[in-house]
Amino acid sequence: TLADSEASARKAAGGQPLFKLGRAYVSYGQADKGATLMTQGLAKGGLRNADDAQMQLGYAQWKAGRSAEAVAAFEAVKAADGSADLARLWALWLRSAKK
Repeated sequence: TLADSEASARKAAGGQPLFKLGRAYVSYGQADKGATLMTQGLAKGGLRNADDAQMQLGYAQWKAGRSAEAVAAFEAVKAADGSADLARLWALWLRSAKK
């Protein structure tokens, strides 16, 4: 179950298991809990691709209704592979949607 997975993810050395569990919660429609776990996973460190994780976190925060946090997550993406451009577009869209 997800509760069992959460207990083992919290015991893990790195943040990857917590982050993945957070993504699972988002996919099950529990974006608020998922975004919280994803944030904790990022804070714990050890993620394979921090920019990709920030993009996913921004999406989860948007789904959870946390637009300001989502904008901050998108603005934290700095990759040179085009994902930073996409993140800026998400942030721009979120800012314009608030008006």
